[in-house]
Amino acid sequence: MRIYIFIVILFFSGASFSIPGQYKHDISEAILLLQNEWETIQRVSEQYDCETAEVLSIVFPEIIRYSKFKDFFETKALEQFYVLKGNSWADFSIGIFQMKPSFVEDIEYHVVHLPGLKTNFQDIISFSGNTEQDKRQERIERLKNFEWQLKYAFCYYQIIQKCYEHFPFIDNEHRRKFFATAYNFGFTRPFDEIEAWMDQKAFPYGKKFNTEQFAFSELSTAFYHHYFLTIEKTSQ
Repeated sequence: MRIYIFIVILFFSGASFSIPGQYKHDISEAILLLQNEWETIQRVSEQYDCETAEVLSIVFPEIIRYSKFKDFFETKALEQFYVLKGNSWADFSIGIFQMKPSFVEDIEYHVVHLPGLKTNFQDIISFSGNTEQDKRQERIERLKNFEWQLKYAFCYYQIIQKCYEHFPFIDNEHRRKFFATAYNFGFTRPFDEIEAWMDQKAFPYGKKFNTEQFAFSELSTAFYHHYFLTIEKTSQ
């Protein structure tokens, strides 16, 4: 019954864009996943001073990509290459939020170098091993864990807020779309490149793929406005 409710909301709640029908199942699966993980989401969100709806809206489109492609990729060999050689040899998407090792390394760098983050995110920059290979292995194991990916998502949100805290966004909608696009496109890239990508209808397959797609930021903001509240209510 829950899945049916969300499909109705998707098409009649006043979303500003139309989702191609081929993605209905994947969107329903992504919503159901968040419902099933709600206790973990609540537990992690209580640790950080962030708006949960905005954090989840940023990563929500990637859950669709994960649902669509999870059965097609085997990352074991890539994991071994990464542990041995680093992200210049192997950098690949892992887990529900489709995070790459290089993304997590950028997160760790910013936790160390941006003021005010170490206290809340000390565990992200702490490792049980001492060598770089030990740290890479531990990073991979964390990326396979839903709770750890949530931590990285909340940490990303605080980092991107700090990086752009004085930037004059047009409004909150512009800011939310930019933060989501930066997550998908690469938050260390220049502002102009991120903003240029914001309305590109290249998700989830990529710009060269000849099929109906949508912009990452479109689905992200639709989740924020229309899906989150219902997930929150039906998960309590």
